[in-house]
Order: sequence, then C-alpha cells, then structure tokens
Amino acid sequence: MPRARSARFMGVVVAMLKALSIGGVKLGPLIAIVAESLLAELGLALAGRPSRLGFVLAGSLAVLWCPFHKPLVGSILLGQTAYKMLLGMIGRAARLLGLDARHGMAIMALLLLIHIAAGGAAGWLAWDLGGAVRDRLAR
Repeated sequence: MPRARSARFMGVVVAMLKALSIGGVKLGPLIAIVAESLLAELGLALAGRPSRLGFVLAGSLAVLWCPFHKPLVGSILLGQTAYKMLLGMIGRAARLLGLDARHGMAIMALLLLIHIAAGGAAGWLAWDLGGAVRDRLAR
C-alpha cells in the first residue's frame, strides 16, 4: 500500500459494503472492521514506509482488536460488563487449551501472543502477495 491512509480507506469501504449486505446493518461488525483498519494503518505508519516489517506490524496490530472487541463493544452497546465478558472468554480459552482457568493472566497473554503471531504471519504473506500482484500487473 504505497499511499498513506490506504488501510483506513479500505476499512471504511468494507464497512460500507458490509452495511449493504444481506445481513443488514449491525453495528458490532462495522465497528470491528473500522477498528481493525485503523490499527493496521497505525502499524503501517509506525514503520514509516511500505516494508515487510510494516505489513507484519500492521497485521499484528489489526488482529489485536479481536480478543477485545466483544468485551468492549458488548459493554458499550449491550450494557454487559466487560469484566464478565473477559472472564467468559478466559474460561472458553482455558477449556479449548486444556488449561486451568485460574491462570487467567497467562491465558490472556497466550491468546494475545497467538493473535500477534497469526497477524504477523498474515502480514508477511500479504507483503509477498502484493509483490506478486505488482509484478504480474507490470507485465
């Protein structure tokens, strides 16, 4: 993405397309799309110029929204407490990973590391894919 604010613009376009989709306007997914694009934009801006590192950082930051989306948006839109929602998320993660839920901080840290690694891998692959597309279009 050689232009500044490209990720932000794409996020707004995707959110608008989501609003026009068959599922209708649901505020939660629209907030998630825009938040993730803003975090990706932040990662690209922190890198300074288009680079593989910038894409890895953008991917890692963008997916960090995922674990916090439901507790934050749920507490704002649905009136549920973020604390209760976080406890539920930790309990589900503990069961999935076969860990004791009493180790909540370690489970949250592990979840965040998994998200950071997955986002970084996506950014790494996106850099390669963008280069392949650029090369193909240049022919």
